[in-house]
Amino acid sequence: MRILLIALFFFCFSTALAQKADAETVRFIMSLDTVKENQQPTTIKQFIAETFSSQQRGNSPAYWLTKERLLKAEKKKDSIAYALNAVQLKDNQYELAVLHFVESLQAKNEYKSLAPHQTVKALLQQTQIAEQHHCRNVYRLYDELAKYAYLNALSFGNYTESKKYVQQYIDHHPYKQHPRVRQRYYDICCMIALSEKNINDFEKYYALAAPLAKKLNEPEALNRLRQFEAEYYKLTGKNAQSLAIMQQSFQVAKKRHNLSPQLLLNMSRTFLQNKQYDSAIYYSREAIAMNRAIGADPANSFNYYRALNEAYKKKGDYRNAYYALDTVLTLFAAREKSIQADKNNELLTQFQTEKKDLQIKALKMDNELSEKRISQQKFLIIAIVFFLGIILVLFYLFYNRRLLKAKNKQLQAENKQLLLEQQTRQLQLNPHFIYNAIANLQGLIGDQQTERANSYLVAFSQFIRKQLELNREETITLQEEIEAIEIYVKLQQMRYENRFTFHVKTDLDTEAYLLPPMLIQPFVENAIEHGFKNINYQGILTLTIEEKDNKLHLILIDNGNGKGVSNPHKKSLSKLITQERLDLLFNTQQKGNAYFEAAPLSPPEMGYRVIIVIPVIPS
Repeated sequence: MRILLIALFFFCFSTALAQKADAETVRFIMSLDTVKENQQPTTIKQFIAETFSSQQRGNSPAYWLTKERLLKAEKKKDSIAYALNAVQLKDNQYELAVLHFVESLQAKNEYKSLAPHQTVKALLQQTQIAEQHHCRNVYRLYDELAKYAYLNALSFGNYTESKKYVQQYIDHHPYKQHPRVRQRYYDICCMIALSEKNINDFEKYYALAAPLAKKLNEPEALNRLRQFEAEYYKLTGKNAQSLAIMQQSFQVAKKRHNLSPQLLLNMSRTFLQNKQYDSAIYYSREAIAMNRAIGADPANSFNYYRALNEAYKKKGDYRNAYYALDTVLTLFAAREKSIQADKNNELLTQFQTEKKDLQIKALKMDNELSEKRISQQKFLIIAIVFFLGIILVLFYLFYNRRLLKAKNKQLQAENKQLLLEQQTRQLQLNPHFIYNAIANLQGLIGDQQTERANSYLVAFSQFIRKQLELNREETITLQEEIEAIEIYVKLQQMRYENRFTFHVKTDLDTEAYLLPPMLIQPFVENAIEHGFKNINYQGILTLTIEEKDNKLHLILIDNGNGKGVSNPHKKSLSKLITQERLDLLFNTQQKGNAYFEAAPLSPPEMGYRVIIVIPVIPS
């Protein structure tokens, strides 16, 4: 008995020591935000020596998290993963879980420029848990959310979320009044203001950040101020001052072995602003090379190739500008594909989860039904004749209702699968058009028609952006479809030197009708590419839109040579895909609900007619 009491005493004592070490570790790591970077290794080593005994270091998550911060301060990145993997957390160690999550996130995503969907989802879930348990270090999660929101805003242009999380970061920071924390907060605000091109906000935050940076006298903070000044001068048109400061900042970073792809990109943009195109090209290429050398996400090169394209274009080297832009489009498509795949995987996981839940509910219903039958059998022995009819009716209604629920769930699952198949069919049209458009652009470049090629390239970029926006939607308005077609026709008119005209005739309210995106465009493309080929007169292409019997009639007529495709024995890929889309969208329940007809006009008329008929989709 005495031995048991002694063992219990030591167990409680060791547990209390471990909890105390956990609390001190969280408090210490939060306080590192107030310590200069060059002093952090010594400070962390002293804390480890004073807090953790040799017996505690083997299995203490607090020790390994502190050790990881020491490795990070000493820039021993190769050993960080080992320390993080050694952390074994218990269910109630919420604040240590925040530290482990953030450090793991930073170790895995150090050079990524776009937040993956699953990563942000996990970050939001961790933030919700930290808020529920009132974790003191929840501000670190807000900091990460602000960073990812800012990185996404660089591509999509909306900095509202980033500013919201930055404000939550400073509001929840336990040392928010400390000069180092305030200076970092003002630096972030300056960076967002410059990205938004908000001169007033920048001047306000710069006036607060500069005195603190000079008082702290830390090289990194002072170098950031110089970069901010360079960007500010560039925005206000003082290019010479901007270039001088950027060169000074570059030399400081180079001397400290602290060059980054982003700094090289800023140098490139500054030289581009000063019309020093060769230097701009050089630093863009250096940024791409460094991004590749550090093993960063290839999508991070998106902005670097875009700057390279701009420099080549300004220089007049349109061939290299084209190759750079082609790389931009490839990276953009890869990034969009990655995001789409991420979302599709999430939908698939959600579907599998719902399927399992349905099975569990069905099993539970079976168990409940079995229990009810047992209780009913006892009652049926006494009055089976009197209650037989009522029990049979109730059982029939209950069973029929369960079947209806199961069928409803199955229909919902089939609808989700139908939506995914529809999006896949819809996206099959894009490579077909992009291939033709790039071939047109190559033809103009090959003929050395640089001005027309540049105009065509700008219009093509606008069209690609429009299509990417529309292809995310299941349906779009008739007005949006017409606008997309008009942009495409403009591209072809530039290519064929206005050899044809295009007209839209309709009395309908085009904003009130919906249809699948890119439904008409393939037939417009066929009319231009094949119908107007080798004609010696002005081509006329007319799109007439009517509503008859609650169906939308889209009639496309050209006065070309009467050929739908160049080879009459080969089926048009766009026609096949269009028919598949119509069948998938409208003809699953009733055949012939939607269709299209394509045939030459009857002599003596010359030309080709395409009629697309779809049901009116309620808006």
